[in-house]
Amino acid sequence: MGTFLGHFIPGVFFITVGLWDAFRPSSGTWRFVAQLTACVVGFAGEWFTALDPTTRTFIRYGNLHHMLMYGFFGSNAIASIIKGCRHDRLSLTLAFVIEGFLFTWHMEKATSALESRCHVYLTLLVLACAVCSFKEDSLLPAAIVAQGTWFVQVAFTLFDSAFFNTRNWNSDDDLSLMLLTSIWPLHVGGAVFLTRLAKFKSKKEYRVLTCEESPVAP
Repeated sequence: MGTFLGHFIPGVFFITVGLWDAFRPSSGTWRFVAQLTACVVGFAGEWFTALDPTTRTFIRYGNLHHMLMYGFFGSNAIASIIKGCRHDRLSLTLAFVIEGFLFTWHMEKATSALESRCHVYLTLLVLACAVCSFKEDSLLPAAIVAQGTWFVQVAFTLFDSAFFNTRNWNSDDDLSLMLLTSIWPLHVGGAVFLTRLAKFKSKKEYRVLTCEESPVAP
């Protein structure tokens, strides 16, 4: 995960899941099948990128953290499918707690204040997801989306991207730290706005569909 794509792809996944749950609160089979598939692909990607290209032995032990994260979220998808395609809150809460715990290592091993701050703010969002999941709070989709957008922010902040033709931020500049701190609340507020808008559109479509299916009184 210590690459641009390693942060960008999980970010897109969390954004998609959060908006999906906001727009379709009663998730169907495809929601959890997609989650399980993404976790299997992510787990496999972390495994193969951890292998030495010559000897094919496991050498990048840091990837174990990311494999654990994918494993717990994959287990949540399996538990939710077994439960009848309804969110299994216990396994989901556990997955977020484990994810947050693993990110504490990234904060301690950060090579710059900018990298440490990125992961501190990311851990706060992960813990918010854990609390919302445990309490079955309606803000859970917003917390998941915010986590996803911040993953994308971290990708553009810490890494170069040839595809997007962007450069990483200057980690020695205090302005970068100030700007990063100023951007974080915008991610949170934007995520709340997007998920509330999605829920509003979902309820509006449901009311329209209900009215169309209701029999007309003679």
